Amino acid sequence: MIDKGYKKFVVDLADCELMDSTFMGMLTGIALHLREAGAQGDCLQVIRANERAASLLKNLGLDQLFLVRKADDPAAPPIPEEISLDQVTPAQKISMAESQKDVLEAHQALVEADAENAIRFRDVLEFLQKDADSQKSDS
Repeated sequence: MIDKGYKKFVVDLADCELMDSTFMGMLTGIALHLREAGAQGDCLQVIRANERAASLLKNLGLDQLFLVRKADDPAAPPIPEEISLDQVTPAQKISMAESQKDVLEAHQALVEADAENAIRFRDVLEFLQKDADSQKSDS
C-alpha cells in the first residue's frame, strides 16, 4: 500500500484483545516505512486500543512513533465505513522462509524504534537470526 502511494493508515484495535511482539513490530515497520517515504504527522494511527494494548505500545516506546488512542478516547478519528473484502486486494501466500524473515524484521523494527527494546527482545532476535542464518547455509 505504501508503494502505491498511500501515506495514512488507521488501525482499529476494537476487536483486538491481545497483541504479540510480531504484530507490534509490523505496526512499527509500517510507521518506519511511512517515515522513509516522506509521510508527515500522524501517518499511522492506532485507535480503540484496550488498556493493555495501549500500555504495551507505550512501554515499548511506540507511542513516540505513531499515534495511539485508547478505546474511550473522544479525540479518536471517526471509524471508516465498512468495506467488503472483495474491495481489498487478496493477501498473497508467502513461504515459511519469507514469513520468518518478516518476523525477524518486525522485531528489528521494535529495536530501531526504541533501543531499550534490544534488551527486551534479545533472546527472540538471537533465535530468529540463528534460524535465518541456518536456512541460508542450508540453501
